[in-house]
Amino acid sequence: MYWGGGWLPSIKLIGIVPIDPILGDFDASCDVKLPDFARMAAAWNTSSGQANYDPACDIATPKNNKIDLADLKILASHWLTKYQ
Repeated sequence: MYWGGGWLPSIKLIGIVPIDPILGDFDASCDVKLPDFARMAAAWNTSSGQANYDPACDIATPKNNKIDLADLKILASHWLTKYQ
């Protein structure tokens, strides 16, 4: 690499910056809106092993392997939250 005569190399940095996901953003759209609510609604009141159970919607801590009011409470607390 040559560093002299006023010449500078042209570089482009490409990478991925990890971010903490928003709880309740099931579609990775960086916001919590109606599609996320619809996904939870489709899995509502199901437990692990049932046909419509979606483990992504089990967002309450501690996880209890069912989609219930605790999970809805977390989703509601992040409703309309988005990354800027």
